[in-house]
Amino acid sequence: MLRKEIGIGLLGLGNVGTGVVRGLARTGGLIGDRSGVRLVIRAIAVRDTSKPRDSTVDLSLLTTDAVAVVEDPSVDVVVEMIGGTTHARDLVLAAFRKGKPVVTANKALLAECGDQ
Repeated sequence: MLRKEIGIGLLGLGNVGTGVVRGLARTGGLIGDRSGVRLVIRAIAVRDTSKPRDSTVDLSLLTTDAVAVVEDPSVDVVVEMIGGTTHARDLVLAAFRKGKPVVTANKALLAECGDQ
């Protein structure tokens, strides 16, 4: 029985972001069964909402406003996959100011700005 939902906000939907969406679609039920926590993607920030997407992606979640994803009260965890160190840094710091944990594999961001 699931006790809690955790809302996820994705920043970026390239190869890695699409893989995250697919992975959660494939294993989300198992994760929920084992942990008692349901992981739910609440919003996805992209550059272009009209770009063709993988059929796994719920197009109603797409927005071009990454700040809105970070500020969305239904988003509990921010997953940064846009890369780089400028816009990504600003969004990660905004998430931290909101008290939200961030998941990233952005090595450049961690190397250059990790102390922040």
